[in-house]
Amino acid sequence: MGGMNMEAPARKLLKVVSIIYIVIGYTSLLISIVSIGGANFWAGGMRGLRGELVVIFIAVVCLALGASITVIIIGKMGLSRCGNVEKADFFITTGTVLMVLIGLGVVASIIKGNFNGLPLFGSILPLLYISGGQKNRDAANEAPPPEPQEADASQLQQEADASQLQPETDASQLQQQSDDTPLQ
Repeated sequence: MGGMNMEAPARKLLKVVSIIYIVIGYTSLLISIVSIGGANFWAGGMRGLRGELVVIFIAVVCLALGASITVIIIGKMGLSRCGNVEKADFFITTGTVLMVLIGLGVVASIIKGNFNGLPLFGSILPLLYISGGQKNRDAANEAPPPEPQEADASQLQQEADASQLQPETDASQLQQQSDDTPLQ
């Protein structure tokens, strides 16, 4: 495969999607942190059952923090890999995993009876990751194999020196050498 030297046809698309993931991740992270502060403020005056609800709320916000950090990591990893056609499988795999998670969310919301179209909107970015990854994979598969590199002068000299250290001699060469040496 061509690697970093080959132009990745979906580089710009994957870069934009990765930047969007990073922005969404940091925005979500900020909202989660503010929500924890609000929950702690709200819990300050609460006792009994409402206090237990605040604990549940904080647990959900902590899960949102984890999801935010995951989205930031996905975006940064995508940003570092978007120009390398050899890393196309990252985008295809990540997009597929995200689509499965979105699908599970859709199924859960249908079962609960409160489905809306928002999860379908959320599937746009993973689909773009899959599409861009597939374009880069196709480019990597169509690339001609890399040409063999010519040996440089130092490598040729090392090979010549190595062959002089281990001369190949057989009986006919030894006989010829003994015939050529004058007797004294």
